[in-house]
Amino acid sequence: MGEGNNIVFRFRTADKQHYNLSELIIGNSSGELRISEFESMVRNVGFPFFANMRFSFENLTTGSSINYHLNFEISRSGNWDVITEY
Repeated sequence: MGEGNNIVFRFRTADKQHYNLSELIIGNSSGELRISEFESMVRNVGFPFFANMRFSFENLTTGSSINYHLNFEISRSGNWDVITEY
């Protein structure tokens, strides 16, 4: 997304009526983690950046949830959007 040292985490779905992000845990190798109702991000990242994420989506109709675990590395500096589509 250009020069800088911030990483923004975004979750997208075409079915917001049935699925909801119910849990989000981010482990980050550097920077300041900020999680709010509207946005999750890590500011002032040092590269290479390593992250592990655990997140769950709840099916609002059935009450069941799907759990995910994701590990990744970003080696080049810059501002990044990490987009998870479900």
